Amino acid sequence: MPLLNVKDLRLSYNTDNGVLPAVAGVSFSVEQGQTLGIVGESGAGKSSLALALMRILPRNVAAFTGCMELEGVDIYKLSNEDYRRQIRWRKISMVFQGAMDSLNPVMKVGRQVAEPLLLNPGFSRRQADATARRLLEMVMLSPDVANSYPHELSGGMKQRVMIAMALVLEPELIILDEPTSALDVMIQAQILNLLKRFKSELKLTSLFITHDLALASDLCDAIAVMYAGQIVEQGSAEEILLDPRHPYSQKLLASIPRLTEDVAPQFIPGAPPEMTALPVGCYFQPRCHLTLERCLAEPPPVFRQDTGHEIQCWLYGKHNE
Repeated sequence: MPLLNVKDLRLSYNTDNGVLPAVAGVSFSVEQGQTLGIVGESGAGKSSLALALMRILPRNVAAFTGCMELEGVDIYKLSNEDYRRQIRWRKISMVFQGAMDSLNPVMKVGRQVAEPLLLNPGFSRRQADATARRLLEMVMLSPDVANSYPHELSGGMKQRVMIAMALVLEPELIILDEPTSALDVMIQAQILNLLKRFKSELKLTSLFITHDLALASDLCDAIAVMYAGQIVEQGSAEEILLDPRHPYSQKLLASIPRLTEDVAPQFIPGAPPEMTALPVGCYFQPRCHLTLERCLAEPPPVFRQDTGHEIQCWLYGKHNE
């Protein structure tokens, strides 16, 4: 049984231009100890998917439906209060995008890491502070960092603090939303190595959200490619990286610079669609180099290969086999 099984998750917002379907019928599963990469351009709905799983939703939500099973229990059916008490941070935690803006500037970082523990009956302040220092050491920071304010830390140190905060209640699943954004290449590598160590030593299960397919290839066991609120392709990391099927996945992979091949990176023509005025048929068809006539009129269903590889594209319909 998967640790997390999401079925037909939908999240839309009310905007001045109409209803915006940020997450449009997304389904996926995450096995225990697995890292699933959610990859796509900005505006694909990746962060909205993360907020839906955490049930941290803005006030302009128009609709939020679906099934979210954690260890076989549909946690979507829980009330907001039960979800807060039983699931959020205890079983599913999150490293938010932009550590620079996610820490309280007037509170020492040790107290911010320890804060969830202080809400537990029977946990003294001394125990919570000791746990916070231990977690800071786990993320390769000096325990003395606990006495620092966020403005005294570098971007990489702040990101490590955010990871420590996400681990403090030993959750079943951690969502990492662009955890290396705004960091230089060397610090990115350090954060990725830290996550790989936790995956190996702590059997960490995680969702790794990124726009960078190269980063996902270094950490993820499976990859789901997201476009215009939908998952257009998903499979093992090996399948997606070595044999991408969806035209969008192919273009993403072709945009990565190669060190061992004399091939120039390719750009993806056009721009992502306006989410309040999506095209008829396949959402990617205005930018696709392999468009069929059917793509212009009918949205494609998900076609499942024998290996479990799933592609939402008419190229893999029965009439094209």
